[in-house]
Amino acid sequence: MSPSADTQAPKCLPCNRSFSSKEALRQHLRSSPAHDFRCEVCGKRCSSEEALKQHKQNAPSHAPLLKCDICNKSFRSDEALKQHVRDAPAHAPQLIQCDICDRSFGSDEALEQHMRDAPAHNASPECTICNKFFGSDEALQQHIRDSPAHAPSWQCDICDKSFRSEEALQQHSQSAKGHQKQAKGNWTQAFFPELHPKVVAALSGSIGPIWFNDEKSRDSIDLKQTFVMARFKCDGCSIKEWRSGKVAIVIRGYRGNGYNAEVFNQHCKSCGALGIMTLDEESYVDRVVYRLKVWAGVPVPPRFYERKRMPPHKQDLCEGCRQGWCEAGIPSSSPARSSFS
Repeated sequence: MSPSADTQAPKCLPCNRSFSSKEALRQHLRSSPAHDFRCEVCGKRCSSEEALKQHKQNAPSHAPLLKCDICNKSFRSDEALKQHVRDAPAHAPQLIQCDICDRSFGSDEALEQHMRDAPAHNASPECTICNKFFGSDEALQQHIRDSPAHAPSWQCDICDKSFRSEEALQQHSQSAKGHQKQAKGNWTQAFFPELHPKVVAALSGSIGPIWFNDEKSRDSIDLKQTFVMARFKCDGCSIKEWRSGKVAIVIRGYRGNGYNAEVFNQHCKSCGALGIMTLDEESYVDRVVYRLKVWAGVPVPPRFYERKRMPPHKQDLCEGCRQGWCEAGIPSSSPARSSFS
């Protein structure tokens, strides 16, 4: 008769040995070199190879260490390392200082926001005309655009009257007494201030406000001699009309974007009388605008003008040649040639 399960001798399964009691089996497992399942990291003994493997996998003391690259401290988890980097005083970001008010910030973004939003760093844009201050450049621009005090004014350079539109100024120039100089003869050279508004419009604000100097003063800082086109007629003889693409013009520049343009008349080839000029306004505005942009440093492509069929230029009939302001009347060897375009 075989013994019951309760009376069977305890047996070591790995080495197939039987023992008289469970205590003897446990002592065997503890002391037998064949069953030394010891953790080489922490020295703990385990009852089996499987128990040793589970111990190595799960024991907190065997978790891989995460090291802080800055201070070389080690941590058991990602969360612990992140909290250390975030909170440790040794890892606080280097503060960035505002040079104006000496406040410090933890990032470039925080400093930029401070510079943008802090009232202490927002210089109020000022209207230089009426000395008012505004909270932003946009508000200043709207003020300049909409304020009646800054409405554009078109001024007559002959009588100093001002007008609210270019059309009103042109109508005044055409109808006002004493403003018809360009439509009469007996002048050798003349200014055309009535064309100043067209020059301003053509510039479209590319060089700022400009002004017309109605005096041929000697304090000009720039000078250029070139040509425009015009039609002429003579009421004193049989020559009814002639055209010229080489009408001498001298453009002068003054400080503060001032300028004027002096146009020289031509004489009738039949009777020698001064012609009655009708100036080609398009060529006048084009030459003046181009020269003002060049003087102001605005990039402009070089101009190449198409040669139109015109009568040959007569130096003896040209007031520009007679006074030394026309290219055709200056010898090619003269240094004055350099001022022609």
